[in-house]
This record gives sequence, structure tokens and C-alpha cells, in this order.
Amino acid sequence: MITTTIHPHLSLPYLASSLFLVLLLLLFMASLHVTPRGIPFCPLTVAKAFKDMTKQQQHYAYYMMRAGWQGTPVVARQLSPESLPLLKLFHEILSAKESIPLFKSTVLQQQPSLKEDEVDQFLEYAALLYCNMGNYLSFGDSKFIPSCNKDVFRTILKSVKPDVEETLIDQAYDLAESKLSLNYPPKGISAYYSENITEADAVLANEFLSSKKMEGVNTRVWKSVEGDQVTLTIRIASARKKELPAESFKGVSIVLSYGDHAEEMQKVVQELQNALPYVENDTQKRMLEHYIRHFEDGGCGGAQTFAKRVGEGLGPGGGDEYWFYRILPRPVWCAQ
Repeated sequence: MITTTIHPHLSLPYLASSLFLVLLLLLFMASLHVTPRGIPFCPLTVAKAFKDMTKQQQHYAYYMMRAGWQGTPVVARQLSPESLPLLKLFHEILSAKESIPLFKSTVLQQQPSLKEDEVDQFLEYAALLYCNMGNYLSFGDSKFIPSCNKDVFRTILKSVKPDVEETLIDQAYDLAESKLSLNYPPKGISAYYSENITEADAVLANEFLSSKKMEGVNTRVWKSVEGDQVTLTIRIASARKKELPAESFKGVSIVLSYGDHAEEMQKVVQELQNALPYVENDTQKRMLEHYIRHFEDGGCGGAQTFAKRVGEGLGPGGGDEYWFYRILPRPVWCAQ
């Protein structure tokens, strides 16, 4: 927060210039969170490369691609509360038209007061949103908002989806200090934690996992307080749901709850199982089996250890599977 103290003997011109400089600084800070102009839309041309594959490789690549997309909602859900609803909203309204130019022309016909450049700003925000799978930058962890003003954004949305929720629009434009970047609450926002989690809570959860020889790459932490009793629930992403009895650790009750993102994990497992008949060697087969167990029961050790040496024997495509395992952003405390 920027504060200024006005001395009673300062001249009005000096005060005016000082306030002007403060305003410029505030505008500069705000611009850091505005979607940049000129974001290009580039077609993903894979037809030729796909045709050059064997039928077996095509089936394998197809199911691995589907597995990756089935897990995409998890990425957005773990970024911010509004990321997934925004992605779903843009998917709905943009999929309703055959092309981006057709979407633009439809909006401009329905809303003659809008300028083409304003619709471009709206679409540039959508592009950056999908590029980052949410409304925070992958590199820098800072929030970005549309470059068009809020009224224009609302007008465009209402023209194609009249029942859009106003709260979602408010969330998209919210530049409160606690929403500017990904961090521990209240310094920032993180969908890895409940809003009442402190850095000390997160470190304690990490220490508990370490004591169990577990890793936290696929976890989230929620905190509840009843009287003097603090409970940390570590939610573990897995297709199978189960909750272990609470354990006392350094004066805090800790619960391991499996089944976070269960719906998406089940879909990922199904696609990986579909890919199994099309593996090209035993290394690839064992790799997929490790991943399937990982997404089914939430255990990380076997899959991560195997991923580190998975490139051996896989040829040029070996890196794809390692990327697939690492696609989900990790909690802050797991990267320490």
C-alpha cells in the first residue's frame, strides 16, 4: 500500500505534482497485471507429424494426449478459485462459433457500440488464460486481468451468454493486494491451501509427509480449528477415495485424505490404460503402469523415481511422459 503525508506548508503545485506521480506509480503497478496487447493466435499444426507415425504410435499419442487433457481441470482448480470457471466459460462461448473471426463478427453485429479492438482485447485475455491454464502467469505467478475495461468485458460476455455470473466478472478484475500473486495467505492466493493456512502450517504438513517418506507434489492442505484443536487435512489426488485416521504430529492433528480430484484422476487412469496396448517396448509399458498406480492410489515415489530414468529406451518421444507427470504445479512448500 502507498501512503503519502501532506505537510501543511507545502505548495499546491507541489502537492499536485506529488499526487500526479503517485497516480502514475499506481497506474504503472496496475499495468503489470494487465493482459499485454498483440497476443497471437497460432494454429497447432500436427497433421503432417501425426501422419508420419505408425498406426501404433498414433494410437499411443492419441490416448496420451487425452490423458493430459483429462487432467487439465486440476491445473486450473489448483491455481485460483476463478480459473476453472473462466476456462469453462470461454470454452463454451468460443466453441459455439466455428472460428474466432466469426465470433468477432457476431459480437460486433449484436453490439454496434463496441470497437473491433475491444473485442480483440477480450480474445487476447482468453488466449493468455488458456496459455497459463488460469488467470495467473506460469512464470512470475502474478495475476493478469483483461486489457479492456470491465464494462466492455461484461457487454461482450452478456451478448453471447446473458446468464453469466457477475461474481465471476468481479473475480476476473479483482486486483486486491491479496490477489496480486500466488503466495501463502494472506500475502497472496493459493488454491493449494485453505484461506486460514499459514506458512508454518504448510511447513508442518511437509515435515509430516517427510516423516512418512511421502512427497507433496499431488497434495493440498486444508486447516480446521475447533477450540484449541488444530487439524490439518492433507488432500491427496487419487482416483480411489479413502481417509486415514487422524495422527498427532507436533501437537497438531493431521489427516490424510485420498481422492482429491478423483473424477479427473479416474479419467486420466482410463486413458493411460487405453494407451497400454500400443506401447513400443517394455520400458514404456512399465512407465505407464507406474503412472496408472500413481494416479489410482496417489503414491508418488515409484512414479517419480521411474520418471527420472524413463528416457532410456524410449527414443525421441521419451520426454513427453516425464512432462506429463510434472504438468501439475506443485505447492510452494514442496518446492523448498
